[in-house]
Amino acid sequence: TPLFHIAGTAPALGMMILGGSIAITGEFNTSEFWAKVRETESSIAFLMGVMASFLIKTGDLPDPSDMNLRHILLVPLDTDGMKLGKAMGAPPLVCQAPLPMR
Repeated sequence: TPLFHIAGTAPALGMMILGGSIAITGEFNTSEFWAKVRETESSIAFLMGVMASFLIKTGDLPDPSDMNLRHILLVPLDTDGMKLGKAMGAPPLVCQAPLPMR
């Protein structure tokens, strides 16, 4: 998620406010994703669009007990995102803006 977009800025600012930390990595790559989660000791992963689908379709999910991952933040939350959260023992969260009211 680009940091110039609210979807990238909000989680980064939230972690700073809470005294947490963030890991900013390069482009998304299914073959490197879990190694980066493990290496950065991430407790929350933020996935956009079809990233969860790409990870599920590899069929190569790591053992959840080898990671600190507690939640997966998904935008939008879809069936593959739910499957990924269940498989990784990391309940998915969804971030969705409220619809404007008239």
